[in-house]
Amino acid sequence: MSLLKKIKQFLGLDPALLSKIEKNINDLKKNGFPLIKFWIYAESMGEFRFALALSEAVKKVLKNKPGAKNPLFFISFKTKSTLDLARGLVDKKNGLSSVIYSFHSSVYAPIFSPDYFISVEHPVSRLLVKRLLKSNSRLFFTGLNLSENNKFLKFLKRTVEKARFQKSNINLTASTVHEIESAERKIPGLSRALKFEILPGKFKFNEIFENEIPKNFPSFGGNNIVLSFVSTHRKESLFLIKLISKITAEKPRINFKFFMAPRNVGISRYILAKSKALGLSPVFMKNINTPEVDFIYNNKYNLLIVDSYGILDKIYPLSDIVFIGKSLFEDEKGGHNIIEPASFGKAIITGSHADNFKEIVSEMIKYNAIDVACPENLKAVIYNLIDNPELRAEKGLNALKYYIEKRDFARKNLFKYISRVLSEE
Repeated sequence: MSLLKKIKQFLGLDPALLSKIEKNINDLKKNGFPLIKFWIYAESMGEFRFALALSEAVKKVLKNKPGAKNPLFFISFKTKSTLDLARGLVDKKNGLSSVIYSFHSSVYAPIFSPDYFISVEHPVSRLLVKRLLKSNSRLFFTGLNLSENNKFLKFLKRTVEKARFQKSNINLTASTVHEIESAERKIPGLSRALKFEILPGKFKFNEIFENEIPKNFPSFGGNNIVLSFVSTHRKESLFLIKLISKITAEKPRINFKFFMAPRNVGISRYILAKSKALGLSPVFMKNINTPEVDFIYNNKYNLLIVDSYGILDKIYPLSDIVFIGKSLFEDEKGGHNIIEPASFGKAIITGSHADNFKEIVSEMIKYNAIDVACPENLKAVIYNLIDNPELRAEKGLNALKYYIEKRDFARKNLFKYISRVLSEE
């Protein structure tokens, strides 16, 4: 059975996408087979963006390699929001015509039989590992927090030893030396069974944001201020709605516009009801065709509640100040992507419980590129940015400079790493 027939049989994608896949594979055939196949396992939207950046880097490496095979990329994920993003980024760009995407499933391993399997910051199921090894795939686990995935690493070690590989097909990459040392200390002998790589620069910065300095986004200026509260959770959202009500009451001379994009759009109706009860004038995003016209310049509404996924890149350019959620309270801790608003040069605030981005937050503080707040002082932090437009501009520019510096450094080292790995082909 051909690769295309296997994909048709098992992926269960819609007819239009299957036609696109068939055309892509036929085009690649015309340009010369055989293919070199990559499966990139990306859980969420940020990781999907990294997967696309990785695919572009691989194509650049292979383009300069005499006699190189044609790459075909299969990117899998698990969220509906990532599916929406994939349709927008992949289907509308001809340069990404070698990309197939779908939801996660271990059944793809023997069907797709990738030459390279790359998991972005996540362990995978044991069944998938075994199927991939049986398909003779080379496995790469990038950006894992090794100290937090001790159980998964022990499983990999046992798998490698049981198969008695002379050269391991499993590779682990980490962001810091500390993570490597921690894993070796907890699992004696692990580094001899699995191949460790330490790549300078964080994988999180290898996303497809191409913003550069200078970047002029819409500025509404004067008494017009746009605040966005994104990736917020339930308790946090209620707190922020009350805060928005206070801000509008205490600063009546300013024309405020607020965006609220909950992490789970299932709480959008809850946010709508609570905001109406507090005297705000909310509207759902689905009822607004173009936020920059129908909302920003419409005096009927002051709060836009985002009830769909994959549209933050439309909100960030309109924002003066951005608060990133899952960071304000201990019981909703973790934090979400602060890198994306930084790439748009925005004044950013995060809560003190952004544990998933702790190291990046610390670095951004040194660059004077972010504010960290707790429930008690969040209003004061916001007011400081509202009352000082020069400070807002400075913080935003510092955030963009930080992002570009880290992105370019990470991409340079990722390119070198890919070149070295693929030189074995």
